[in-house]
Amino acid sequence: MTHSTTYLAPAKINLFLHIIGKLPNGYHALESLFVFANQGDRLQFQPASHLTLEVTGPFHDALTDAAPEHNLVYKAALALQKISGTTKGAKITLEKNIPIAAGLGGGSSDAATTIRSLMALWELDIPEPELYALATSLGADIPSCLYGKACYVEGLGEKLTPITFPKVPLVLVTPPCAISTIWSYQQIRPPYTASLEHFPTAFEDMDGLVQLLSSTQNDMAAAAHSKEPMIHEVLDALATSEGCLLSRLSGSGPTCYGLFENIEAADHAATQLQQEHPDWWSCAVVVG
Repeated sequence: MTHSTTYLAPAKINLFLHIIGKLPNGYHALESLFVFANQGDRLQFQPASHLTLEVTGPFHDALTDAAPEHNLVYKAALALQKISGTTKGAKITLEKNIPIAAGLGGGSSDAATTIRSLMALWELDIPEPELYALATSLGADIPSCLYGKACYVEGLGEKLTPITFPKVPLVLVTPPCAISTIWSYQQIRPPYTASLEHFPTAFEDMDGLVQLLSSTQNDMAAAAHSKEPMIHEVLDALATSEGCLLSRLSGSGPTCYGLFENIEAADHAATQLQQEHPDWWSCAVVVG
């Protein structure tokens, strides 16, 4: 019997997102707080003579028509093969459980999980700086997903500061619409948000977190709201749910999150929202 191992690729949430300027290379410089959920896609890896990728799960339809080599999972595996010089392969199965292009870092988290998992499967010993360089070459969000824990993010997404973070319940809601991250960045115009002079490296409780988040924003929200008015409805539905302390767009959207005072309130709100809006994807998670 062929041994296989399954790993979680956690959903990534931007609790805030500031665009603080434009870099010489034309990309935008950002400041953000990334956290990772206890739910997401799942990836299964089996030893094989060459690389293959199969996509399953509730949201596989959006990916089944695309060639495997266009998937970040496959790209990450090929890149790891190249820098390590290994001739080993793998049968990879991606169970797509979170919406595509939803502002939850699904593809980036899948790629990061692939790198970590194949390192183990192929018994590779590659220094962390080389792994992070590989991750950066594949996408701006992949280094933070490779780290996989709460972090303060700067630059293009490659500068990470670990954050001591409490376990916090969120409700994630994705309406049936899509917003291109590239398009969202194209809508950003000066003046940019002022850089934060100091960011705490630890949050001891929910009160401190809510207080800080209340002084921040998502600089992509205005563009998202103008393109998809349904986002207003999602945020209002979250904000008026019992126990919700704050609601906001995650990344370029369209996923929104609500921060709740306890997991019971989050579970109740997610269930209620799913019943009232069956065309929305709603899920209660714990982040940290």
